[in-house]
Amino acid sequence: MLLTDHQTDLLQAHYTSTYVGYSGANSLTDIIKLSGVLVNEDRVHIDLFVPELYTQTFVKNIQENVKLSCLFTSVYTLETYQIKGTYLGTRPCTAAEINLQKAYVEGFGQHRVNLGMKNGLAFVKYYREPGIAIRMRAEEIYEQTPKTGTGKKIG
Repeated sequence: MLLTDHQTDLLQAHYTSTYVGYSGANSLTDIIKLSGVLVNEDRVHIDLFVPELYTQTFVKNIQENVKLSCLFTSVYTLETYQIKGTYLGTRPCTAAEINLQKAYVEGFGQHRVNLGMKNGLAFVKYYREPGIAIRMRAEEIYEQTPKTGTGKKIG
């Protein structure tokens, strides 16, 4: 078990902004905004959801360097963590995962509106089908909240 209850809840919350990043061909980095996350019961395996449309470069380049990271931050408190781990594979999303993503993007958009962003609901347009699930194995977690001590490995 790598993630705490609090980190797991934050990672899966609709008010949390989530990204996957990696370094691919020629050490060029790529960052993809996620449309949802689901932490496995073991709290080590994590499924990262993203519209397939945005993963063409990822799928092509991830075989060159299977190390990736997931960054997540609360839009209200800026509490932020980075999970470093290993790419284990991709697969099409299930119907339940599609529903999870739709709920996430709608919820995230509403939280943006709650923060006063006039275009907060524009994020809902980011979601597209089909979606893919990127499976990662979490190996390290780092505190990234803007404060003294940021960047320290935890857990």
